[in-house]
Amino acid sequence: MRYVLAHGVKEGLVESSAEWPGLTCLPRLLGPARRLFQWFSWTKRWSKRGVPVRRTTC
Repeated sequence: MRYVLAHGVKEGLVESSAEWPGLTCLPRLLGPARRLFQWFSWTKRWSKRGVPVRRTTC
């Protein structure tokens, strides 16, 4: 984990680990930051297009 956090800084690509764009876990590691995601309902989208929703049973 240390390697991942320090690699961009070590190579001189960024000044601090917080600036590294691909490091999405850093806010969680540093504190109580929350990530919010928007739920996308594919069922709702397809039903609006008039395509019947297939339901399967086990």
